[in-house]
Amino acid sequence: AGRIGGDFDITLGSAPILPPAGAIEGELHGRDLDGQVRGSYTNEAIAIERAYLRLDGGSIELDGTFGPASMDVRFEADVPQIAAWYPPVHGTLAASGTVRGGAHDAAIEARIESRGFAVAGMPIPPLDELAAAINGTLAAHTVALHGRGVIGAARAELAQEWSAEALRGRLLGSTLAIERAGTWTLTAPAEYAVGAGTARIGPLCFAGPGDGRLCGSLRDTQLSVTADELPSQLAEPWLPSATASVTTLMLVS
Repeated sequence: AGRIGGDFDITLGSAPILPPAGAIEGELHGRDLDGQVRGSYTNEAIAIERAYLRLDGGSIELDGTFGPASMDVRFEADVPQIAAWYPPVHGTLAASGTVRGGAHDAAIEARIESRGFAVAGMPIPPLDELAAAINGTLAAHTVALHGRGVIGAARAELAQEWSAEALRGRLLGSTLAIERAGTWTLTAPAEYAVGAGTARIGPLCFAGPGDGRLCGSLRDTQLSVTADELPSQLAEPWLPSATASVTTLMLVS
C-alpha cells in the first residue's frame, strides 16, 4: 500500500520540458518505504543525478548516465536486514560498485559483503561472513568469494562469461578449511553453466588430509557425489547422521 508519483525531464535537442523529479512513498509488508529519483533525458541519454530507495532502515542508491552506446553508473547498498526486502534471505548486505563503458562491454567493479547470511530451505549452514569481489566486464569477469561459518572457512575464484543464453564459467581454485577436518583443496578447474531451465556443474573434486576425497557433479536436477574418508564435520550440516567414511552418495530431486 502507498502512493507513487513524479515528474520527468525530457530534453529534445537542448531545451528541457519538465523539472527532473520523482518520488515514491508508502509501505511494504508493513514497513515504511520511500524513494526519490532526480534526473533528465537528453539526446537519447538518461542522466540520473540521484536515485534512492529506502526500506526499514536499509537503502539502495544509484547515480550516473545511461546511453544507447555507453554508460557510467555508480551504485551502493546498505541493508541491515535482507529479509525486509526479500524474506527468504537473512543477514546484512553492504555493496558498492561501478559500471562504465560500452553497452555490450562495460567494465564492472563491485564489492559485496554480508554477515549472518542464510537462505531459507537451503541445506547450507548460515555464514558469519560472506564477501565477493567482481572485476572485468559484464560479458566476461572474475569473481573472488570468501565465506566463514560455524564449520570453517571457504574461498573460491571463478572466471565467467555472460550471454543472452546462459552464464558459463570455470571454478579456477577453491579451498575449504574445516574445523577439526583439515584443509580441502580443489584438485583441478571445473566448468559450470546455468541457463533457462538448465544447470551443469563439474565434475569437480576436493582432496583432503590423508586419502580424503570429495567429488561431485550437477546435471539439471541430478546431483551426484562420491566421497572417500569423508570426516563427519563435512557431512553433519547436510545429513541427518554422518559417518566417518562415505563411499557413494546419489541425490536426485
